[in-house]
Parts: sequence; C-alpha cells; structure tokens
Amino acid sequence: MLNVCPRCQNSEIEVEDNFCKICGLGLKGKAAAVTTALIEHELQLIQIRKCRIEKRVTDPEERQQLLAVLEAHYCSLQSLMQQL
Repeated sequence: MLNVCPRCQNSEIEVEDNFCKICGLGLKGKAAAVTTALIEHELQLIQIRKCRIEKRVTDPEERQQLLAVLEAHYCSLQSLMQQL
C-alpha cells in the first residue's frame, strides 16, 4: 500500500485507504504499479545526478554534502518501494 499519493503527494495515507482524501486517486492496483514505475525512474535519475556531481563538483566537502543528500533520498525511495 502507498504511503504517499503519487498524484498530489498527500502523506496522510492510511493502510486501509482505497482513495486519496485530497485528490481522489485510487491507491490500489494500477495506481501502485504507476507509483512503482515513477519511483524506479526517480532512482535512475538520482544515479545520473550522482555521476554528474562526482564529475563536476570540485570542492570535496560540497561534493560529499550533495552526494549525502542524494543518497538519503535514494534510500528513502528504496524503502518506499519495499512497502508497495
């Protein structure tokens, strides 16, 4: 089950909810599949951003900070994927 609505980003989703209380999106079945695809795409984009940062950011401290933020986002998305 989703924890965040893929359409409106409503984070007040309960396990038993079939629809988002904000935008009305169905949260089961096809919506979960679409969410999985969107998360997979975002994970790919994060990998691309990491490579670009490693190549373009010359200040080691700044590079490390940026990579840490991306890694945290990557981990949170992976966690969300496991819950679907």
